[in-house]
Amino acid sequence: MSIRLFIADTDAVHIDRIAQSVARCPDIRIVGSGSNGNHVLRQLSMTPADLLITDVQLPGLDGIMLLRDLQTLRQRPAAIVCTHFYSPVCVSRACACGAAYFLYKPLDYNRLPEVIRECHRARLSAATDAGPVPCGEGRGQSERIHALLTACGMPAKLTGSLYFSMALNALGADPALLKNLTKGLYVRVAERAHTTPSRVERAMRNAIAVGCARGGLDRRFGHSPTNRELIVYLLEQLEMRDGM
Repeated sequence: MSIRLFIADTDAVHIDRIAQSVARCPDIRIVGSGSNGNHVLRQLSMTPADLLITDVQLPGLDGIMLLRDLQTLRQRPAAIVCTHFYSPVCVSRACACGAAYFLYKPLDYNRLPEVIRECHRARLSAATDAGPVPCGEGRGQSERIHALLTACGMPAKLTGSLYFSMALNALGADPALLKNLTKGLYVRVAERAHTTPSRVERAMRNAIAVGCARGGLDRRFGHSPTNRELIVYLLEQLEMRDGM
């Protein structure tokens, strides 16, 4: 069965380039496109899709609000955010609203079909492992992650906090990534954040340093935890540890 793809963007050339990149992929089918966030949400309510590629800057509902309101749909697509615009706050908000992947323009259209397949596989894996996801549950998980990191003294504005959030979402789809942080989890987060694994690791260490300075981590560990220790702790708090 083909992957049903919907595109939300104001750039007609970009939409055409996406269409060209998947034209020779029998497993990917474009079911619609739109340039206005409100219209896209309405179309998706009538024409279900497995995956949405959306820009952040849309008239009507912007891309972040569109991601938020996808939670109300009976069949909620996974979402790839594709944009020129980048800021840690923007990425953090998109993660909290359920974004699965980030691509920055100009992007490698040749690589796009594999990114689409990867996101779809993660979506199917999550559905198989957890059963049907009621509307709003995905958003609730993101909010729990945000609340946990804040309680640890690690505010959302920190890049490292964002990477911890992305790491936990990645582990939800592929628990095996925990077996090797350097060659597994950090690489996956780096791919999605368009950075390097070493920068992911350093940003996480910096976030832990901030958490310790604010006392949020010392109360829980009595020392400065390693990245792995904190990730395992967060997984246990989220009840995601089973089977890892």
